[in-house]
Amino acid sequence: MEINDFRHTKIRLNFKCIEEFVIFKINCLICVVFNFCKCYNVDIKNAFENMIIDATNFLKNYEGE
Repeated sequence: MEINDFRHTKIRLNFKCIEEFVIFKINCLICVVFNFCKCYNVDIKNAFENMIIDATNFLKNYEGE
């Protein structure tokens, strides 16, 4: 929202620009997801493939109505 001027710009110490901050936060999110999967023994590849199958089936049913 800051990038598109929908929100006031905050000072982000240790970051050269908002894009650098966003990339840092995305990396943090990826680490959280992988650590969660490791902690709870989630097969992330299998979970993602199941999500794709479920979403595809949902869309096929939605289109059929």
